[in-house]
Amino acid sequence: LEYMDDPAIVSSCRQKLINYFTMQLSQDRVTWRSADELPWLFQQQGSKQKLHDCLLNLFVSQNLYKRGHFAELLSYWQFVGKDKSAMAAEYFDSLKQ
Repeated sequence: LEYMDDPAIVSSCRQKLINYFTMQLSQDRVTWRSADELPWLFQQQGSKQKLHDCLLNLFVSQNLYKRGHFAELLSYWQFVGKDKSAMAAEYFDSLKQ
């Protein structure tokens, strides 16, 4: 961010990272780094639907939760317009599928 003055360049770089981490998820390779970075990148880009879909990846959510990032996980759900009970219902529906 220090060397990128143009918001379009920052957005472009974030999109490249999104593409990389999304590719990893599609290959079922969820690492702590992808679980940390991808939701944050979607939030920074304002991509609520993509963030929502990312959070429904149980490996991403589990990775964040078990490493003590529940507050961060909750803030992502709040960003997409869900509270704690709606978040639980979303996970329950995801597990059923």
